[in-house]
Amino acid sequence: MLDVNEPPIKCPLAYCIEYFMYCIEYFILCIHCFMYCIEYFMYCIEYFILCIHCFMYCIEYFMYCIEYFILCIHCFMYCIEYFMYCIEYFILCIHCFMYCIEYFMCCIEYFILCIHCFMHCIECLMYCIEYFIYCIEGFMHCIDYFMYCIAHHLIMVSGLPDDLIEKGKDIKSVTEIEENGDQFKVTVTTGAKVMINSFTIGQEAEIESLTGEKIKAVVNKEGNKLKTVLNKVTSVTELVDGNTLVNTLTLGSLVYKRISKRLA
Repeated sequence: MLDVNEPPIKCPLAYCIEYFMYCIEYFILCIHCFMYCIEYFMYCIEYFILCIHCFMYCIEYFMYCIEYFILCIHCFMYCIEYFMYCIEYFILCIHCFMYCIEYFMCCIEYFILCIHCFMHCIECLMYCIEYFIYCIEGFMHCIDYFMYCIAHHLIMVSGLPDDLIEKGKDIKSVTEIEENGDQFKVTVTTGAKVMINSFTIGQEAEIESLTGEKIKAVVNKEGNKLKTVLNKVTSVTELVDGNTLVNTLTLGSLVYKRISKRLA
């Protein structure tokens, strides 16, 4: 047996427009966050380049330091005469070492700025992803309520009285399908109403519609699908798997899809 749960229809077009506007709003927020993300990422690249430059200067002056220190040792080893040169180069060595420390500190500073910018970049990216998810959720709600609008229009076109439509909003429908070769028996129980249709594949049979009208039609089978036409409405029932039944009603450009699940 199959159970059909149809949510109540409450101002569907209004909800559709409302969630579509939410979708646009969150999409704009998503774009803003993405632009901030790009901006901080460019800052990150800029500071990282500065960090590299400072590090190169650090290496350069460190090499000078080593060079002058070697010259200092050579001068000291040669003789006292060169002792003054030794002192001079040692002082140059100290100066270079101080420059080395200074640029190394700049390197650390720019690296920290680089990390901060990267963190801001990640933060903006997360906001971007969050608002994009809100955008998708709003769009899905918009599609859901649009489908409710189509379903409501199909029901109105089918000719059902308004009192039956209102009663049917909160009533669960149970469908039982019996198959014996090409012969089918479909029993639909909706509240106290029981509708039974029996037919043979490829042969004309009298089918009872939702309005209670008896209509002569031919049901054809295409794989796992049963297809027929009732009052210009094309009905296709497909057994997707052992637990899911999909019924699609088509009237011109309007399409309504109902999914039923097997009862435990």
